[in-house]
Amino acid sequence: MTPPLTMVISWLMEYSLKYDLPQLKSELKDLFPNLVVLDKLEIPDKKTLVDLATLRLIVNSDGKNDIIDNLDDLKALIRNFDEFNQDKEFVRKPARKMQLEDFLNKLKMVKGLLQLKIMMLNIQHEYADLVSEDFEASDDSYSPACKRLKRHCQKEMLKKVEGKIIDTNKIDTEVNDLKKDISKHTLIKTFETYADENVFKQKSTALELFIKNRNEYLPTEVSEVQLLSEHMKKDVLKDKSQVEEKLINVAKELAKHHERKEPKWCPVIYIDDPITGGVIGIKIKNAYED
Repeated sequence: MTPPLTMVISWLMEYSLKYDLPQLKSELKDLFPNLVVLDKLEIPDKKTLVDLATLRLIVNSDGKNDIIDNLDDLKALIRNFDEFNQDKEFVRKPARKMQLEDFLNKLKMVKGLLQLKIMMLNIQHEYADLVSEDFEASDDSYSPACKRLKRHCQKEMLKKVEGKIIDTNKIDTEVNDLKKDISKHTLIKTFETYADENVFKQKSTALELFIKNRNEYLPTEVSEVQLLSEHMKKDVLKDKSQVEEKLINVAKELAKHHERKEPKWCPVIYIDDPITGGVIGIKIKNAYED
C-alpha cells in the first residue's frame, strides 16, 4: 500500500507535469528529494508526462537549458524519444515520423559535438602533461640558460596543439544554433497535441478527481489528505497561477507536518540490570518533541 505522503506528492507532481507548473515541480523536488523520484511516484502515463514536461522546458529555454547542455540528460532525452519511435500510432502519419526523426537527428548532432569538444580538450590536456614531463626544469642542477632553453622547447611543443586541433568556440556556436532550432521544433507542439488526444484523452488527474469527489475521501484520519482538503476548493483549479500558489503552500505544509512526525533526536541510556546482569536500554521521555 502506498504511504499517504507518497500518494499526495504523486498527485501534486502529476498535476504539475500535465499543466506545466514548473515552480511547483521545483518546490516538490527541493522539499521531498527522496520521494520525488520517478520510480517511487505512482503517476498514470508517467513517461509521457515526463517527456512532455521536458519538451516544455526546452521551449521555454530559448536554447539555454541544462537538459541539452548536460550530456547525461541529453542522452536520456535521446533514449526516450528513440523508444517513442516504436509508438506505431504516432509514427503512423509520415509527417509525424519525419518530425520525430529530424528532432532526434538534431539532438544527436548536439550530443556528437559536445562529445567531440570533450575528447579534443582531453587530448590537449594529455599532450600538455606529456610535454611538461619532458621539459620540466625543476632540477637545481640545470643552469639558468638550460632552463630557458627547456621552457622555450616546451612552449614550441605546446603550440602544436593549443588552439590548433580544434576551435572549441566554433563548436559552441554550432551547438547554440542547433539548440535554438530544437527549442522551436515542430515536434514539440505535435507531441503535445498527440498526448492530449491519444494518451490523456481528457482524463482527470488524481488531484482533480480528489477535489471533485472529496466527500468520498472525507472525513479521514489521514492527515496528509485532510491537509490537502483544507487548502483546495472546487473553484481553485480555474486559475493556473492561483492553483500553483495553493499547491506550493500544500507542499510546504506537508513538509513541516512530515518533519514533526519524524524523530529528530531520540537518546537512549543504557544501565546495568542488577538482577540479570544484563544491559537495559531506556529511551528518554519527550525525545520526539521539537
